Amino acid sequence: TGSLQLLNECRDLMTDRLSQSLSVMLDKADDVLFDLAQKGGASGHPFYFNAMREMRLKRTSIEAGFKENFSDLFSKAIQVKNEGEDDTSSSNKSDIEEIDIEESLALTNTVGKIRHDCYDALFSLDQRMSELLGEMKVEKRQNPIRPETVCLAFQEACQDVESGIEVKLILFKLFEKYVAACLNNVYSDVDTLLTERQFSPQAKSGQGMHVQNQSPEDKNVLARQNTGIIKDKNYLIFANRVIRNEINEHIKDSSIPEFVRDFLFNHWIKLLLKIHIKEGVNSKAWEHAIDVIDDLVNCIGNLTSTTEKLNLVFLMPHLIQRLKYGMNVIPLSPAIREEFISELAQYHKKLFESMEEKAVCQDTWGSEDVTVPKFRAGASQTPFMDELLVDNKPGKETDNN
Repeated sequence: TGSLQLLNECRDLMTDRLSQSLSVMLDKADDVLFDLAQKGGASGHPFYFNAMREMRLKRTSIEAGFKENFSDLFSKAIQVKNEGEDDTSSSNKSDIEEIDIEESLALTNTVGKIRHDCYDALFSLDQRMSELLGEMKVEKRQNPIRPETVCLAFQEACQDVESGIEVKLILFKLFEKYVAACLNNVYSDVDTLLTERQFSPQAKSGQGMHVQNQSPEDKNVLARQNTGIIKDKNYLIFANRVIRNEINEHIKDSSIPEFVRDFLFNHWIKLLLKIHIKEGVNSKAWEHAIDVIDDLVNCIGNLTSTTEKLNLVFLMPHLIQRLKYGMNVIPLSPAIREEFISELAQYHKKLFESMEEKAVCQDTWGSEDVTVPKFRAGASQTPFMDELLVDNKPGKETDNN
């Protein structure tokens, strides 16, 4: 059926994206185990070295096993749905509970973290999956690609790892950091896929259950409402895709720190979306927001030379100020805002100290400035505040927090 084909497309998209992240994670696992072997001394060295060797030998089977397990769990969930039996979330839950207690706790914690981090994306996706599966009541457990399925597929793929629970827990932690962390974007893309097939929970919800009893005028009103909902949703999806591509284009292969990448895709993207809606991509506000990304890359990315970075040191205080202005527009909670600014300042300080030592050795300090800051520190206007984007009333703090 068309629904089954669409579900399989969702499964394939998930499998492809998760497999890419898993490959990165296994590369990191090799590095971590090697470092532990180097630091382990006489007793720890053989243990971690053997674990590293085992992981290298079993890497292919782990990757293949993960894909196969995910597909099997996905098919099992759909089969149960089609047969009208009970939901499989209880089955997944019992499977997790039967695992070694330490593994169970690790998986449960990871599932909980995913659900917290992906709350918005899962809320929308759960509705679409529920509707696609022909259910009348929306519940999280109805989603066949829910976090439990992903985590259980990986746990089963690691069953043959013989190095012990300590190594497995290391793998689970890395899985959480490098695979589970990408699920928010993956879930959003699956939701987009469903939307692009013009599958709308609102249009097929209870509003349409009594359509036969409605007058022609009421039917026309409902149709117009549903059309407005679909258009708004499609516009936001389009805008988000444009913005994500724009961010990717500007950070390219600069290998900026993960915390900066997370900030751009989880928070700064909201500022760009607001600008996209209110001002458009040709506005000064859009230019300023993109300039911040470029200057971040120039100050801390690896595509800018040490000499250029040293000549851009003066830019960092003003860059931080612009980040604060932008975060006021979103708005962002004080805790998240201060944590990011503090982490950025500390990272840049350590980077600067390292570059300064290198420059002294190579006698490159004071070389010609090649990289020009995107936003001049002496500009008279205040970025984002002069473009009617801020809803803050006069008197609210806008630049010191």
